[in-house]
Amino acid sequence: MGDAENLPFEDDSFDAAISAGSIEYWPNPQKGIEEMTRVTKSGGRVVILAPRKPDNLIARKFAESIMLFPSTQQCVYWFMKAGLENIRYVEMGPYRFWSKLVVIVSGKVP
Repeated sequence: MGDAENLPFEDDSFDAAISAGSIEYWPNPQKGIEEMTRVTKSGGRVVILAPRKPDNLIARKFAESIMLFPSTQQCVYWFMKAGLENIRYVEMGPYRFWSKLVVIVSGKVP
């Protein structure tokens, strides 16, 4: 555990770095992704799960009041800017009022 934007680990410490359920609260998501990249070994993967805006207007208004919803394109841009390669993403969600609940983005550390 640690501050996502100042991870308390040495460079190249892990085979992979995964964040699920936190990027929407980071003040500077770009810095957090760069930190994940820094602590991941070459050839490893960085993965985030970011929420999508709810389809239902009432649910969306409530959710937007407490969290961020970076677009898929914004997440991919952050990964590219962090120097990650082979970036992939998938949007999915099983709920009637939230058809695309999450975007999962991954990139390989060069």
